[in-house]
Amino acid sequence: MKREITEKNIPQIIKGKPDQWQMDTKIRGFGARVRNGVVSFSYQYKVADKSYRLTIGTHPATSCAEARRAALEHQGQKERAKDGRGSYPHEARSERQEKANQAPETLGGLLTKYFDNPKLKQRRASTVTAIKLHLEKHFARLHALPIAGVTLEYVDTTLERIAEERGDVAANRARASLSTFFAWAVKKGYCQQNPVINSDQRGENEPRSRTLSDEEIVKLWLSAPDDFYGTIVKLLLLTGCRRDEIGGLQWDEIDLEKRTITIPGSRTKNGKAHTVPLSDTALSIIQSIPRTTFSHVFGRRRDTRFGGWSKYKDAFDATLKLEKEWCLHDLRRTFRTGLAACGVAPFVAEACLNHLPPKIEQTYGRYDYAKEKREALDKWAHHLKTEIAKATGANVTRLLKK
Repeated sequence: MKREITEKNIPQIIKGKPDQWQMDTKIRGFGARVRNGVVSFSYQYKVADKSYRLTIGTHPATSCAEARRAALEHQGQKERAKDGRGSYPHEARSERQEKANQAPETLGGLLTKYFDNPKLKQRRASTVTAIKLHLEKHFARLHALPIAGVTLEYVDTTLERIAEERGDVAANRARASLSTFFAWAVKKGYCQQNPVINSDQRGENEPRSRTLSDEEIVKLWLSAPDDFYGTIVKLLLLTGCRRDEIGGLQWDEIDLEKRTITIPGSRTKNGKAHTVPLSDTALSIIQSIPRTTFSHVFGRRRDTRFGGWSKYKDAFDATLKLEKEWCLHDLRRTFRTGLAACGVAPFVAEACLNHLPPKIEQTYGRYDYAKEKREALDKWAHHLKTEIAKATGANVTRLLKK
């Protein structure tokens, strides 16, 4: 029986016989086999009366759209081979297998080649750093294995250890990095399959919604240590920036005359430069930081950003002792909530966070809201000063400069 193989039709295909073949009505040779409710895609063709079948992948790890694209690629390769332009798909597969057998590469040995991949180099520096951490450190136990010998069992066992040591979210991020690496290895012919595809993905908690109350903000501010970490915490609260945007702040990104910080697109999540107006309070904090010859404001060594976040937060929590758990990103959410409470319009508050507006607004609305952003951050800083003053009765200006 023939049927167009699409996501919409998959349920009907599965409801058929427990063991059957379904051939696609539009791509000749493209088909899906159903066995015990599992759908696997393949492409088959004949050369000189000999049949060849190439496995494409299993649903849902491989979507119907991905399978159809792969089938079309095989079809095009077959037609070119018939005209004497290149090899047939099964010949190319044999060549890749022979290459893998002749020169077995270990997972660790391939990492250098992978990190030289031009596509990887185009990604944000922070993303590449996270990928290197996953592949070089978290999967270090797999480095000595031949790339073709890394099985699903090895992957699942390692992911379980990562989840136990670092949590489900870290395990999922590491899994994604390893899967992308294996997709590259398969494409380059170092192995025939991606063992990560069928590994278990951990369930993650619901997105955090924690914001700090005014009382907690005051306690955090007054308890902040007199060091780089304490300074960063205050600037995060005042600016709404992300942790690494302030932790990686460089001196040439600060304009004291214009009273701004400009974070380049290479250091922002959305790749867009973000200009942050500095309130009087934020400006006075930055001016109080001793200037060094290092490029990074909070660098403890040349050309390095601030590090050791967990260690410093643990030490801070030991003295802070808030009743509810909190993390640094909660300060960004607190900042956004605080702007709303101060009467700042939603679109201005989103601009303060460097959140991109809807696509059509990005296309036609070119106004940067610089004036409105400055007014918003000044309102928020005034609110913080007022709350601190109410809690301490101290001279707020002198308190902030201390």
